Amino acid sequence: MSGLPDRVTPMPQSIFEEIFGSSLVASQLMLVLYGIASLQAYMYYITYPRDSLL
Repeated sequence: MSGLPDRVTPMPQSIFEEIFGSSLVASQLMLVLYGIASLQAYMYYITYPRDSLL
């Protein structure tokens, strides 16, 4: 019998690894919502060209 354990103990995750996934998803969602808002503004100004800015 060798001195090695039967199971390998998992290494603890660092703070960076815990935060990285959620910040990646949040940034992708932010980019999608920014794109939707930009498209809405573009479509509004194309549809109503004579509307004043204020």
